[in-house]
Amino acid sequence: MTAIPQTNDVHVLAGSIPEQLWAIEITYLPSFPYEGAVERFFAHQRERGIPDEDIEFFWPTLSRVYRSRSGARDRLALFESYGAEGHLVRATPVWEQVETKDQKIARLEARVEQLEAEQ
Repeated sequence: MTAIPQTNDVHVLAGSIPEQLWAIEITYLPSFPYEGAVERFFAHQRERGIPDEDIEFFWPTLSRVYRSRSGARDRLALFESYGAEGHLVRATPVWEQVETKDQKIARLEARVEQLEAEQ
């Protein structure tokens, strides 16, 4: 069980916000992976209990964003094992606070009152 921090220090409480995010960019994707890769794919699917007649090769998704470089590197290695080529890309997001639903409602209600007062 994870202990709840006993602090009001924003840096401790917000420590789980990543400073950088990772993804992969594929520069070459063969029309179909080489035969050895397909056999490994089928073997993995069989290990998961999927019957041969139901197995159909598919490329892994490219839409994932990773919090760690190693996670992105592992996904790139999977693509490369199928004959694709690519590289890692990194983003340094700028996080900004957004208003809550209640804050937005209060802001809009105040604006409505202001507009009604002007009439």
